[in-house]
Amino acid sequence: MVMHRAAWRCQCTRCPAHKRQYQGRCETESDEQTGVRLIAAPLDPGPDPLRHIPTVPVDQLRAWCPPCYDRLITDRRAQYRKEAEWQIRDRAVPLF
Repeated sequence: MVMHRAAWRCQCTRCPAHKRQYQGRCETESDEQTGVRLIAAPLDPGPDPLRHIPTVPVDQLRAWCPPCYDRLITDRRAQYRKEAEWQIRDRAVPLF
């Protein structure tokens, strides 16, 4: 269902390279001859995607090529670490 809705093409629109080269969307398509297989995953998987995938409704899943999905996960983890650092700094009691 997810792949049919995406026309068997990666639905990534966030990468800066895609905005410049492909007018906003990744050009990667599922192709058995080249071995490219798309992944059905949430639009915002968070820093630990395996924890949340079973709870996401099918209509909220998107088609991703592996490089775009890996880049998304890396970005989410960096964002999560940055937010966690700020929370720790805000809660820290000054020593002096």
